[in-house]
Amino acid sequence: MPFAYMNNNVLGNAAFAGAFAGALGTAASTGALSPAALSGMKAAAGTLASAIDAAIPWDATISAAGPSPAPIAVQTGTTVEATVTKAKLLGDLVFGATLGRFSTDTTPGDWTALATSIAVAYNKALALEAGFGYVVD
Repeated sequence: MPFAYMNNNVLGNAAFAGAFAGALGTAASTGALSPAALSGMKAAAGTLASAIDAAIPWDATISAAGPSPAPIAVQTGTTVEATVTKAKLLGDLVFGATLGRFSTDTTPGDWTALATSIAVAYNKALALEAGFGYVVD
């Protein structure tokens, strides 16, 4: 785990993976894959993931409580499904939002608007899934 998250390590890591993959896809197409660029993209992805983690409240269905909460220790079929579904959904949303945005910006406030928009989309998607009868929590 590259960063410590305050609400949901599972979702924080999914957000990090989506942000880094989106930035990497952009960098690969522009040839900006130097070690310094990769290090900067990692730091920026971590900053965005932390902002997303702050924008999505703690989720008892996928993370234990407390600072830097770990995934739930004893997983059942229901919690595994919720964890995988929610992490995949968030990672894909972040990837889509960051593809085409090569950035090494680590100023947290610069990511707040995007993190909030992603959190809104995430919550609306979960509500939509539930409306179709898919239970993800």
